[in-house]
Amino acid sequence: MTGEELARRFAENVTVDFTIGRDAPKLGEKLVSLFEEGRRPWPKIELAPDIFVLHLARHAATSDCPIGYLDTVRAADLFLACGVAQGNRAAIAYFEEHFMAHVPEYILRIESGRDAIAEIQQRVRERLYLGRQDSAPSPKIAEYSGRGALGGWLRVVATRTALNHLRDKEPKSGQLRDEFAAPSDPELAYVHACAQDLFCDAFKRALMDLASNERAMLRLHYIDGLTMDQLSHLYKTPRSTIARRVAEVRRRILETTERLLRDERRMSPSAAASVIRRAQSQFEITMTQMLA
Repeated sequence: MTGEELARRFAENVTVDFTIGRDAPKLGEKLVSLFEEGRRPWPKIELAPDIFVLHLARHAATSDCPIGYLDTVRAADLFLACGVAQGNRAAIAYFEEHFMAHVPEYILRIESGRDAIAEIQQRVRERLYLGRQDSAPSPKIAEYSGRGALGGWLRVVATRTALNHLRDKEPKSGQLRDEFAAPSDPELAYVHACAQDLFCDAFKRALMDLASNERAMLRLHYIDGLTMDQLSHLYKTPRSTIARRVAEVRRRILETTERLLRDERRMSPSAAASVIRRAQSQFEITMTQMLA
């Protein structure tokens, strides 16, 4: 299949309003280049160019700018994910070696038991390869868009799976697990008993106080797994500025949460600070849940 044929196949599957006209040769070259870039690290994967282009088109269709999507997509990661979604044995073997092997590291702070980690890893594997029983028949990995690193996306999936496993096993333990160890101080003992609900309610309200573009940036970072360099490219802003913005938003969320715990939940400053200190170590996990 020629580049122009791939371009037309791509255009047909993005949206009815997307046309290429005279740009077909240029778009075709871009698609062929992405295909070659994508398969280069995974030489054993046999995947037809049109299958990969259709996969690209499905994700480009969710973007406001399909061509812009092609300029930023992580071709190698998406090519591998496409192969896994197709059930390609070589792709699954590569994915197991280069990505699934790191799942225990991602969930170690949530679950430390060897048997539990193995069970969660298997749950992740089933979700990614076999699809979801509740809705779409396609495997979960087909949802990976290539906008962020595949490893970061997998970390989010593994974290959610581990937290769901923890809730199934200990329904009352909540999202923050047992980070709030039972203290001897009566007020902190109260905090231990209800910090889960208090913190989550305050944290959600703090998130809602953010501007929509700030929440979008956090979602790109914590949910889609975009690095500071990728955010810098996306927003056309220096990396140092992006890093400061993310850090500033994080600081404001925690400060707002602490203020709400003090002012509305009538926690003493020391008790509220205790909750926030413990929450800081779980910030990434909490953000993953709240923004999902």
